[in-house]
Amino acid sequence: MREEIKRIGTLAIIPARKDSKRLPRKNVLALAGKPLINWSIDEALKTQLVDLVVVTSDDEEVISIAKAYQSPRVEIIQRPIELATDTAKSVDVVIHALIEMEARGVWPERVVLLQPTSPLRTESDIEGAVRLFVEMRADNIVSVCEVDHPTAWCGKVDENLGLVGIDLSVSRSQEAEKEYRLNGAIYIVTPYTLKEQRQLVTSSAKVFMMDKRRSLDIDDIFDFKQCEFFLNYL
Repeated sequence: MREEIKRIGTLAIIPARKDSKRLPRKNVLALAGKPLINWSIDEALKTQLVDLVVVTSDDEEVISIAKAYQSPRVEIIQRPIELATDTAKSVDVVIHALIEMEARGVWPERVVLLQPTSPLRTESDIEGAVRLFVEMRADNIVSVCEVDHPTAWCGKVDENLGLVGIDLSVSRSQEAEKEYRLNGAIYIVTPYTLKEQRQLVTSSAKVFMMDKRRSLDIDDIFDFKQCEFFLNYL
């Protein structure tokens, strides 16, 4: 007989793959005194709007870090090899975690993806995004921040080293309309939308705005050192 499903409000999923080409072992690197993965786990646990935090990883060190919390609100999923490659999509990792939690008898109203590469994202950001999701009765919310430079100044370089696609009519950044970009810090989606559309950003997505100072995404050693400086000195 199948175990009765326990329904919860918010399931936070933190994916942490072992291998990273640009910054090896980045999820366990010590950032301002603690492993990178801990920054996301800690902030997720601070808010009571997150019922369960799921860490999904193929890395035994990450799994050991998650186990050390000894919290009933932290679940650990051993990620299969096929979802731990460079080509594996985040949405497939999230869906796998959702299905695994269903097998463990848990089903959420909403799923929050918190990538560990956004360590400056705070408890307040997570809570604000979840509240907005509920208030708007949304099926998808993504976090964004203001762009550093107008996209009118962005283009391509052709084979003759010429700039293509740049709008020179915008001569000053102050003249450009405000523009926003995905910052990768927070994705919220309903399980139904997730399984039906297999997308983390859908055509009906609403946005949760974040300060660009908390939107740093760690991709390489420069990002890591910049983030470390912010945490230590600002």
